[in-house]
Amino acid sequence: MINWDIEEEYLLIDLYNNCIGRGEREVKRAVSQLSSALRLRGKEKGLKVDDTFRNETGVGMKLKNIEYLATKGARGLPNCSLMDRRAFIESRSNPEQFNKHVEEIKEKYRIKDLYYYLKRKKVRQSLDMIDSNQTVENDFYSWLSKQVSSEKVSEYYLYFPDIEFFFLGRNIITKRLFETTDRATVSKMEYEANHNPFFKYSYIKKQAICYYFDFLKTYFSENKIKRPEYENVLSNTKELARVNAQKNVDEVAFDKKTVEVKDKTNNKEKVLSTLINHFAHGFNTSSPIEFMRFRANYEADHQKPCSLDEELLKIIIEECGLPYKGKTFVIDRAAKDKVSSIVLDGIQNGNNIFYYNEVYSLNEDWLYDEHIIDSGMLRILIESLFPQYQFKERYFIVNRDRTTELKAIREDILRSWGAQVLRSFSELKELLPFIPLDKIRYALSYSKEFTWNSLETYARNDLFKASNDQINE
Repeated sequence: MINWDIEEEYLLIDLYNNCIGRGEREVKRAVSQLSSALRLRGKEKGLKVDDTFRNETGVGMKLKNIEYLATKGARGLPNCSLMDRRAFIESRSNPEQFNKHVEEIKEKYRIKDLYYYLKRKKVRQSLDMIDSNQTVENDFYSWLSKQVSSEKVSEYYLYFPDIEFFFLGRNIITKRLFETTDRATVSKMEYEANHNPFFKYSYIKKQAICYYFDFLKTYFSENKIKRPEYENVLSNTKELARVNAQKNVDEVAFDKKTVEVKDKTNNKEKVLSTLINHFAHGFNTSSPIEFMRFRANYEADHQKPCSLDEELLKIIIEECGLPYKGKTFVIDRAAKDKVSSIVLDGIQNGNNIFYYNEVYSLNEDWLYDEHIIDSGMLRILIESLFPQYQFKERYFIVNRDRTTELKAIREDILRSWGAQVLRSFSELKELLPFIPLDKIRYALSYSKEFTWNSLETYARNDLFKASNDQINE
């Protein structure tokens, strides 16, 4: 029997959430659809799909396990697996993140319309929703065209996909940017726009998203959609964010007057402080001894024992830091900002391809002091900060269009070459600090734009000029 993996568990819990209050016929139909989707997924993954693999009976029984967890044993079947419990805890402790993962899984396996008929109708009177007949994006660009020139509108339009990727990558939004209008999420977005290097080093992106914030204020008043305290929230976000930032909570600095503070958030702050104080070299989430050490240090720090069970504690610890080689590392915000600055400065200087080993070797002294122990860990950190770029095993490419490694290196060489006809390997390496020397050599030898001239020296063909007499000689 093949055990259920985390993606299957997420889809199962999503099914349960959508089946609450539904009739038996609707639930049976949904179970049948999920069974078909999981069997097809199994075939795509190369698994052995026999008559019993994720059939309707099996899916129905697993659904009863989730019901048992959801009702705390009042209904359902009690033989829940560890994976059942882990996935269920994740779905309840961070529902926004859970829903985002579910949508990603559905997108990945082309099952976005799975049991779509079960989706509940959104309530028109909800304070956090806009009438579905109104197109926010169209209205925004119509409004923007009255504020700035058509050239500026076109320029902002090109940057909004990057902005959307940024917010999605940091789990600040869980749907499309122009579908995000709720007060709490907008407050978090505005805080990031005022503090994150992603906007700090790109004035045009900062301008674009600030226009969207301004638009939301006028949009709701003009369409007479009641949004109590909305404008007050936006106007006070900077001050509220500043006060919260002083509490030194890395990933939870958002407006607590507009977002309900849940127990998990309070626990996360305390867990984070204990990790920073006592586990600077990483926390091994698979070690029972490590958890015992954590609980002892937690009690010493906060004068009371940690009340979280081990499964939920593990989830919170993993959310607080960066997972790498079986450990979770807490990276200081200043270190993250410094890494962001290195990448953004490199991009501003025209670099298109970055090799993790080269970036790490140039900054090894301070990176190691910040417990970023090698280039592999640096890669995970950069990917979390810039999810919109193309990430490969040894490098990442800034260009949004899919391109090859050779093409990206060749473009960087051409950009940095200058007016000189000849360039040595050492000169090019100095101009391209984020590309290994052997890759520069490879690109030169396989690109028609360059010709070998002498030992470790190449000529750029379009800059080479010779008279007819010289050619004939």
